[in-house]
Amino acid sequence: MELGDRQLKTIGLSANRSLTIAAPLISTQLQIADACGMDTDIILDGAGLKKSMLLNPMARVTLLQHNAIWQAILELTKNPAIGLQFGQHIKLPGIGLPGYLIMNTNTIADGMKRFCRYERLLTNAYRSEIVADSDRLVFATCYEGNWQSERRCTLDFALSSARTLVSALSIDTGSNLPILEACFQYERPLNIEPYIEFFGNIELKFGCADTRLVFAGEFAKRQVIGANSQMLVVFEEQAKILLAQYERDNFSDRVRQEIAKALQGETPVLDRIAARFHLSSRSLQLKLKEEGTSYQTLLDEVRRDMAIAYVRNSDLNKTEIAYLLGFSGVSAFSRTFKRWTGQAPSSYQDRKEARVDLQFTSIDRQISM
Repeated sequence: MELGDRQLKTIGLSANRSLTIAAPLISTQLQIADACGMDTDIILDGAGLKKSMLLNPMARVTLLQHNAIWQAILELTKNPAIGLQFGQHIKLPGIGLPGYLIMNTNTIADGMKRFCRYERLLTNAYRSEIVADSDRLVFATCYEGNWQSERRCTLDFALSSARTLVSALSIDTGSNLPILEACFQYERPLNIEPYIEFFGNIELKFGCADTRLVFAGEFAKRQVIGANSQMLVVFEEQAKILLAQYERDNFSDRVRQEIAKALQGETPVLDRIAARFHLSSRSLQLKLKEEGTSYQTLLDEVRRDMAIAYVRNSDLNKTEIAYLLGFSGVSAFSRTFKRWTGQAPSSYQDRKEARVDLQFTSIDRQISM
């Protein structure tokens, strides 16, 4: 089957497959959703997830699943700026070990630097950095991989959370925070009132190279209220161990990438993928078992993520998608898709057509240029 340019375009949707978010951060997001009166079962179903999958503190959720979570939230709230609202409810313990590190650093700048140092414990889908001088303290974050409209929610959530968390650390609260400007890595939305309401009388910039909050320079040296230097040592040792473990135990991500590369019109068999790592099938399975997963689990996850991305973001029909993902036919694909999402592909497509208009048509075009 020849799919030509449409296949090449759609294959790009899976470029985010090795980008992940830590399960505890997803759990916090769902707790906020629940506190706001949303049905979290609907949210999880939309992403093909179950609550039990989030119980392991070392588990990771793919970026595509995280985008699907935001999409479900958007459909429930009809609020394109929902990320700002969620960030107002974040607590330092809600971001796990990095939160406890930040709570026990000496100054605001030190806390931000440690967050950046250990950010990979939370996600590798975004990259943050701190720039501090006498005039400014800048917290900047930038997305990795390809742009998708749902990522606006995460960027809004990141800046809103940063403002909320630094407020909890210092004697300055809310409008008293010395924030000079807020910059966003996407074009100006039609309605910026939620941003003005949340950030107050500061300069707002859109279409920037990254997403950032800019504080007055003296804020960098502001003392963190309640910091404990001895606890900082304890938490940092734990963070170093977990970060080393994460960097060592990423073999499953590499296997996911190889599966996705091979998943073009046929189902890649275990022997073939193992050979790419110069391993026997048994050795590959053992290495995956050490990371708490298996080849079949990874294959199912990659097919599920790519299926959701294809149905949501492409003009491929069911026959073409079934072929690309190695299914024997449309009926087999449709049954499996319904098992993953609770909906038939056509129903899922209808939901996509009815979703809230995020006004990102021009943004997707400009960022991809």
